Amino acid sequence: MDSKKIICLILLNITFLSCILFTYDGEEADYYAAWHLKNSTDSILTFHPRYEKGEVNRREICIDPKTTVEFEIFGSGRKIKFSGINTYINDSVSWIGKNNRIRIWRKSEKNHSGKQFFNESYWTESAETRENKPCTIWTFEVLPEDIEP
Repeated sequence: MDSKKIICLILLNITFLSCILFTYDGEEADYYAAWHLKNSTDSILTFHPRYEKGEVNRREICIDPKTTVEFEIFGSGRKIKFSGINTYINDSVSWIGKNNRIRIWRKSEKNHSGKQFFNESYWTESAETRENKPCTIWTFEVLPEDIEP
């Protein structure tokens, strides 16, 4: 296994371990929400969320081909809507794929034509139970045509 894959796996494990379920005001959560990224390409993808305009991306998530990772989760006293993702990503996301091809989706373009990361209609919603509480899961799937020229 090359060093780039090892580093990606280490970062992925750190990210996963740091995704501790938390609640507001220290109260027990009644609902959970999670956002997943699904890599349906044949390339390792690196996901960079941008929290503020102009901010340098300090966090990155490496996603192996044909895998899905959870990148955010939190709990609340009320059901969490898809727009909760805006708590964590305020500006844009970028993907680095094969041949260092970069694809950027900006929040300001969420209603533009074509597939958009910030447009809820391009996410798949599902449900499961976590810690005996309902959890809504939104999954964004990156297809080969999303990152190819």
